[in-house]
Amino acid sequence: MPDAWPLVAAARALLPPGVLTVGVLGPVAATAPQVRALVRGLPGVTHVAWFDPSTGTPTLPPDLAGTLRRRGIGVCVTAGPRAAVLGADLVLVAAAPAPHRSWLCPGAVLLVARDRDWEVRTG
Repeated sequence: MPDAWPLVAAARALLPPGVLTVGVLGPVAATAPQVRALVRGLPGVTHVAWFDPSTGTPTLPPDLAGTLRRRGIGVCVTAGPRAAVLGADLVLVAAAPAPHRSWLCPGAVLLVARDRDWEVRTG
């Protein structure tokens, strides 16, 4: 999994400041460090929706869920990938298929993990 800080830098450069929602497609174990970095590096994150293709509906580690909630960030797990990216400004994809472009809202930023770095796409 690529380092999380280039992910944060790309998100900062591509997203306008303000309220941000994040959709995550990928295993919780693989994506949790990136989500932690995003919420530290992007103060506008208000909501994170997660879909784990390996388990369907994931269970978030209690420490991660607690950290998000203490920061005032809503968190939910979804039963499918489309629900996780619905309305998201930023979509993080790791070890999962990228969402169909029609699922993304206009202007959404899609960050896809590729071996040692991130592929950035915009909607």
